[in-house]
Amino acid sequence: AKLGLGAGTSPVIAGGVLVIVADDDNGENSHIYGLSPRNGEVLWKTRRAAAVTWATPIVVRDGTRELVVAQATENVIAYD
Repeated sequence: AKLGLGAGTSPVIAGGVLVIVADDDNGENSHIYGLSPRNGEVLWKTRRAAAVTWATPIVVRDGTRELVVAQATENVIAYD
């Protein structure tokens, strides 16, 4: 991060997957990753339309689904 603050988010476990938000200063390279808790392998990667944030996502149960809810600079985004 060019702002010099580095990463400030913590990972969460959702559906047996380690989920971490990795936002870029200006949002051009922001993503949310699903990693294997066993070996760190990237299981999935999703682009985020969000500039840098340092908030840890939360896991919310919606009926039978688990959603990962992550703050962005100007909104809140849920991932399933």
